[in-house]
Amino acid sequence: MSNITDNGENSEDIVDVLQYQEELELDDEEIEEITHNQEQNKTVLYITITLQPETELKYTRAYLCLKKVREFGKIFKTVPNEANLKEENFDRSFRAILISQEIIDILPLKQNLGSIAAVDSVEIVVFNMRELSENLDANSQESKGKKNNIMAVQNVKVSIKHLDNLMNLTGELLITKIRLDKIAQQRHINELNETLNLINRITFDLQDEVLQMRMIPVSHIFDRFPRMVRDLTKSLGKLIDFSMEGREIELDRTIIDEIGDPIVHLLRNSVDHGIEKPDIRITKGKNRIASLKLRAYRERNFVIIEIADDGKGIDFDKIKQKALKRNLITSEEADQMTDYDLKRLLLGGGISTADKISEISGRGVGLGVVKQKIESIGGIIDVDSKLEKGTTFLLKLPLTVAIIKSLLVSLGSGRDMEIYAIPINNVVRTIVIHESEIRTIKNKEVITIMGKIVSIVRLRKLVSYEDKSNEDQTLKNVKMKTIIVIERNGMEVGLMVDSLIGQQEIVIKSLGGLLKAINGVSGGAILGDGKVALIIDVGSLF
Repeated sequence: MSNITDNGENSEDIVDVLQYQEELELDDEEIEEITHNQEQNKTVLYITITLQPETELKYTRAYLCLKKVREFGKIFKTVPNEANLKEENFDRSFRAILISQEIIDILPLKQNLGSIAAVDSVEIVVFNMRELSENLDANSQESKGKKNNIMAVQNVKVSIKHLDNLMNLTGELLITKIRLDKIAQQRHINELNETLNLINRITFDLQDEVLQMRMIPVSHIFDRFPRMVRDLTKSLGKLIDFSMEGREIELDRTIIDEIGDPIVHLLRNSVDHGIEKPDIRITKGKNRIASLKLRAYRERNFVIIEIADDGKGIDFDKIKQKALKRNLITSEEADQMTDYDLKRLLLGGGISTADKISEISGRGVGLGVVKQKIESIGGIIDVDSKLEKGTTFLLKLPLTVAIIKSLLVSLGSGRDMEIYAIPINNVVRTIVIHESEIRTIKNKEVITIMGKIVSIVRLRKLVSYEDKSNEDQTLKNVKMKTIIVIERNGMEVGLMVDSLIGQQEIVIKSLGGLLKAINGVSGGAILGDGKVALIIDVGSLF
C-alpha cells in the first residue's frame, strides 16, 4: 500500500491491506475479496473524506462525495455504512474503498472531491499500484487478453434511442413520485410515508444511474480538433502549439452534440485573426510559436470549456467604434459603457474583430450564434481579453439538460394560478420588500440590495400575464413584494413574483410548435399534481 502525494507519485512502499483491517472494519471475507481484486490487477483505493466543522446536511455532502467517487469505479464498502451515513451517525470523517478496472489518476479525483462544498480534506491511499510496460512478456500478454475478454462481457452497447426512452421513463417515475409525496402529506398515512422513503431512495439512485449512462467524455468531439487546427495553421502560414486538457471530462450526450460547432468557431477565430504570424510575433517580443489551448474541467455542477490563445487580444475600443458606426449604440451610451457592456456588445453578434472578411472568419455574426447556441442548452459564455496578451473564451455548461433542480414560483391564485420554474443554479437569494422601496431610474425599476443597485423585472409583464378575477386583482395590489435575485455572468436581476412555492426537481419537456415563441419561457415541466410549470428563460431577464 502506498500514500499518494499531490503529484501522484508513491511516497511509501506497498504494504499489506491487513494493516488497515481494524480501521476499515474488514472481516475475513472482505479481506479475501480485496486480495482477489488485487490479483485480478484492479486498482483498489482507500479514501478518507473529512467535512468542515459544524457542517449541516452531512449526509447530503457525503452522498455528493460518494457519487463523485462512483464515477471512477465501484464502491466496495463505506465506513460508516450507508444506513449510518443517512442517519448522520458520524462525526466529520467517513471512509470508502473504491475498486476500479482502470488505472486511476489520483490528482483529478482528489481535486474533484475537494471542490465539493463543505469538504475540508481528502486523503487517498492506494492498496496496489499497477505498472504498465510496453514490453510485456508472453504470460502478461496472455493475462491481459483474458482480462479484455472479461471486460468485453461486462459491457454492452445500448442505442441512443433506448437511452432517451429510459430517461423519459425515469422522468415520468419522478413525476409520479412527487405526486405520491403530495398525497402522503395530505392524507397523513404513516405506512405510505415509510414506503415512500424507500421509493425516494430507489428513484434517486435510478435517476443518478440513468444520468451516468448518458454521460460521454468530451474527447468525443475534442479529438477532431487537432487536425483542423493543423490544417488551418498550415494554410495561414502560422506556427501554433495546440494543446488539449481534460479529454476525460464527461457531459450529457445532448450537450456534447450541441457544443461542437461553437468550439469550432472559437478555435477558427483564434487561429485566423487572434494569433499573429511568426514575423509579427517576433517584432512584438513574443515567441514565434503561438500557444492555443483547449481545456475542460469540472466546477461544482458545471463543466467549463476554455479556449485560450496568446495572440493580439481584442481591441474593445475598436469594437465600440464599429458599433457607433453601425448605429448600434449612441455616443452617450458609448461613453458610459463598462467592460461588461463591451463584452455583451461583442457577444451579441453583428460586430467582427477582424480587419477583413475571410473564408474562415470575420463576418461578425458567429459569436452571436455561438452565444445563442450555448444559452439554448442552459450554458453561459464569457470572454476575457487583454491587448497583446491574448484572449480566453469560457463556456460554462450544465452537466445535463434532462432533469434539474428548480425554484417554483406562481402568479395569480386559485384556479387561475400559473406556476413557473427557475433553475436553482441561477438563484442567489429571495427577499421580500415593500413596494415603496422600488425606484425608477431611466425608466427602469430598481431596488438596492446590500448597497448594490439591482434592476427589477416583473414576471407578470415578462409573460404578459392577464388579470382574470377580483381575487387576482387583490393579490396584485399587495404592498409587500417577493423578489427572486438571479445571477448570470456576474450580473444580478430581481424577478418579482406573486408567491414562492418551494424547491423541486423537474423533468424538462420541450414546448414544441407554436409554444416555442413564448416570451421569457424556455420549456415546460409536469408537476406532481398534474399541472404544467413553464421554465423561465433566465437569459431573457438580462
